[in-house]
Amino acid sequence: MKGGGPVLTLPYQATIPIGTALRRIAIDLEVMVEDNASIEGVQSFLDRYRFAIPDLDSSKIGTTAPSIHPLVQEWFDYRDALKQALEKNREDLAGYLLDQGFSIDGEAMLAMCRTSPGLVKRVIEQGKWEINRPIGVVMPPILGLVHFDSLSVVPNIVTSS
Repeated sequence: MKGGGPVLTLPYQATIPIGTALRRIAIDLEVMVEDNASIEGVQSFLDRYRFAIPDLDSSKIGTTAPSIHPLVQEWFDYRDALKQALEKNREDLAGYLLDQGFSIDGEAMLAMCRTSPGLVKRVIEQGKWEINRPIGVVMPPILGLVHFDSLSVVPNIVTSS
């Protein structure tokens, strides 16, 4: 389970009005993914929560590329939109969410191993998942579950309930 920051208490209760609003936004994204929304629809939804961060380096003028507000991103990461996209075999949408800065937890990585070997290879190559990091309490590191060859990544996952 991921942390929800200072606006969350267990079980999943927001402690302040902004937390309630952020939770609702994250649930709205999950509903979109569950309803098999297009990438354009998800992009339009996420664009509402982007802002440009001023560049504090005095040698450069301007701002960085707009990114999702950190509080909104924290709630997106806390929820399961990435895992849902993978379970719906939406590799395109999962890849888009990863490109937007969504973090990967053990459940999402396990779903990725089952459905999208190409994304597994990509997130490992981009350093978004450490190969020695356990996937879960009872799951070994990804290196123990994935066979690498020169052209592809082949998952060796045994499905268990």
